Amino acid sequence: MTIMPEVELKLASAPNEMPHLKQSLLEMASEGHTSCRKSFDTYYDTADDKLRREGFVLLVGERDNDHIQQVSAKEIRGMTPPVGGLWEDVIEGDWPDPRAPISGAQLPIGLDYAALRARFTTRVRRTLFTLKPDASTEIEGALDEGEIRTSDGKSVEPISEVELLLKEGDPAALYGTALRLLDIAPLRLEIRSRAERGYHLLDEGTDAPQSPASLASILKPDLTVDESLQRIGQNCLSTVLFYEAAATANMPDGVHQMRVAIRRLRSAVANMRQM
Repeated sequence: MTIMPEVELKLASAPNEMPHLKQSLLEMASEGHTSCRKSFDTYYDTADDKLRREGFVLLVGERDNDHIQQVSAKEIRGMTPPVGGLWEDVIEGDWPDPRAPISGAQLPIGLDYAALRARFTTRVRRTLFTLKPDASTEIEGALDEGEIRTSDGKSVEPISEVELLLKEGDPAALYGTALRLLDIAPLRLEIRSRAERGYHLLDEGTDAPQSPASLASILKPDLTVDESLQRIGQNCLSTVLFYEAAATANMPDGVHQMRVAIRRLRSAVANMRQM
């Protein structure tokens, strides 16, 4: 039996559009079954962002009166191919625990725990629902409302998102559902994680965040044509979304970089069309 990979979309909306979007989603939900839960997460790092620089994210969150420590990594060094991971423990208290058997063991060797400090927090109210656009399709949905706030309170950004995860059926049905939502309210793709958005708030007024990796750095001689095309497509689309804010703010470099990324994607598709 062939197991289809899960397909997920994360869509962002303006906070003032969420009530209308939420009402429409609840009306679309299968049998009207929904549930809600709240989360409060604090992200920790050193003052010079050592964890961020090494590709780690460390948070302590509150879940049903428990404290959860979670560590995630973009890449596990030494593994071929390199893969990311996520580990968590239930811990005592709301401060990172280096002795946590699962998550604590994944943090970088030599990390000075005394140097850790709260960097930013997220507060989210999540509404869960299930969509069944046809008899053969099931989509798990989540509507998130809340905020990301730096620990000094100087910067805050709203969270207004819809996540759609295809559990069963044709991926085309997932994209069709997203297009239906687009008729209800303005939406855009959100590819950044909460951690990336939090660090972006910390970066405001300092050096600009790094743009997506260059194509030369992600293409390798041992990749198949399919793998190469996927990496090119992901890189070009990530670049388009990365410069979206600059382009909509009429910044010339943002428009230029989006245009370059789209031209690269068109060229790649044209050159590989016969394959």
